[in-house]
Amino acid sequence: MQTLGQRIRALREKRKMSPVDLAAAVDRSRSYISGIENGSDRPGRDTLATLAKELGTTVDYLLHGREVPVPQSAQLVDDPDKLALLRFWDGLEDDQRTAVLSMLLAMRRAA
Repeated sequence: MQTLGQRIRALREKRKMSPVDLAAAVDRSRSYISGIENGSDRPGRDTLATLAKELGTTVDYLLHGREVPVPQSAQLVDDPDKLALLRFWDGLEDDQRTAVLSMLLAMRRAA
């Protein structure tokens, strides 16, 4: 059975993220992420929730390895560029999202 750190590493690698990428995404250091993956550090509750969100899984899976059924309509994003865009999008305020959508629609019409 995999450990917490092994599950985190496997999910990170599946998403083609480096330890530095994951550390930046969860606002932690690379050495802390490496420590979790190697079993020398254990994340707190908030960090565990943030890791689960960034890795597209649940805290239950990270802790216990229990798979949670995923609805058929949900798809994992395997393309790192699309994932970066989604992360960017999630960080925008509503008015910024409206502006970005307007620019994208204008670009598509002009093409």
